[in-house]
Amino acid sequence: MAPFTKPRKLPSIKPPAAAAPELPKDAPLTEDAIVPGRLELTLKFNQLPKAVQIKDGMKIGIQTDNALVVATLRLKAWKKLTKANTDWSQWVAALSGTLGAQVPTDKGPAILLQEPNLQVFEKKPKPATPA
Repeated sequence: MAPFTKPRKLPSIKPPAAAAPELPKDAPLTEDAIVPGRLELTLKFNQLPKAVQIKDGMKIGIQTDNALVVATLRLKAWKKLTKANTDWSQWVAALSGTLGAQVPTDKGPAILLQEPNLQVFEKKPKPATPA
């Protein structure tokens, strides 16, 4: 009977790391070519989020493909959203604001949306086209 030998441990294969994006060097930007701007984020959703009432309004969270976005709506905006949910069978909301702090959480990154502005639209079903 042959003596027992430990199986050889194979080296682990790591996937190649994604290369960090770089600015193209063919046309470098100079100070006089850069203008000030404002980064704004717009989220679209069609389900009523479960809100948490806080001192300043209603805190909601919207999970996107990449991150959780957290915003605090004023009570007037929250009422507009709940009214749309009860009055319309289908609706879509657009929540926009400035990009706030990005906070790491155990479920991935969370982005705080500053100065949120809410618009809600009725989504009317498209008429069926005869085949």
